[in-house]
Amino acid sequence: MKKNSIITFYLGNIKIRVALNGFWKDSYKLDSPIHSHTNFECHVLLKGNACFETEEKNILLQQNDSVLVFPDIFHRFRDQDKDSIILSFSFSASASGIKTKQDYYSQLFADQKGQRDLIVFQQNHIISEYLKQILTKIYSQKLFAQEEIRALLLLTFAQIFSFIAPKGNDEEYLENEYTEYDARLSIIEEYFNEYYMESITLGELSRLLNLSEKQTDRIIKKAYGTGFKQRLSRVRLKNAQELLKNTDLEIRIVAQQSGYQSYNGFYLAFRKQYECTPQEYREQQVKCSL
Repeated sequence: MKKNSIITFYLGNIKIRVALNGFWKDSYKLDSPIHSHTNFECHVLLKGNACFETEEKNILLQQNDSVLVFPDIFHRFRDQDKDSIILSFSFSASASGIKTKQDYYSQLFADQKGQRDLIVFQQNHIISEYLKQILTKIYSQKLFAQEEIRALLLLTFAQIFSFIAPKGNDEEYLENEYTEYDARLSIIEEYFNEYYMESITLGELSRLLNLSEKQTDRIIKKAYGTGFKQRLSRVRLKNAQELLKNTDLEIRIVAQQSGYQSYNGFYLAFRKQYECTPQEYREQQVKCSL
């Protein structure tokens, strides 16, 4: 995978873009000059201690502390331990236009302009581990490397957003927080919708989520009421329905483009689900359109 790849993903109505060449890891160096960025920037102290300085604040960071810096805030690191290691990345966040029950973007970002400069996450080992895993995968050439990174970014931002959600009038955090469950469900949905034509497995999906197969299947059952195989079959058969209804493709080709390696397997699955054969379904759709 190219390091200059840009990963785009969504949480609610927030569109997030992360450039992989914006990931970097610094060892000890002399005090950096004070500077600012037009994007958000996140720093994680993987080792040692360091002072993080803005125009108004001086914060001592310890190992596994993270700091999220808002755009246009002047900042720098200074007084680092000589064995310190800092992992950093930048990202943009914008309103996506996707309709959601709540305007998460305004609640988390738009209404905070001029009110926030940075947020510190103390001793958050989860964020540290996710970002370290991302750093190891940026140059990976293996299949699904980019999907693995997107999955880890979703989980990272689920952590970050749950911390920066503002309090309402009742002093409670937003009811619909960005939880790890929400992030993992987004990954699962994308996985089924994008790769149903391939020979995907529960084990492969579990590795993307950093979960066991049993934990992954539990999330799928909670969301859809069925297990991995049943959900995959449902997605494939819905695609087959669309192809039978809207194209003149041979039924064997429809089976292949829906992810079935065996025509007989497709035929039996379709008949069991819809109580008619693929050919009978196509003929019914033709009659309905007349």
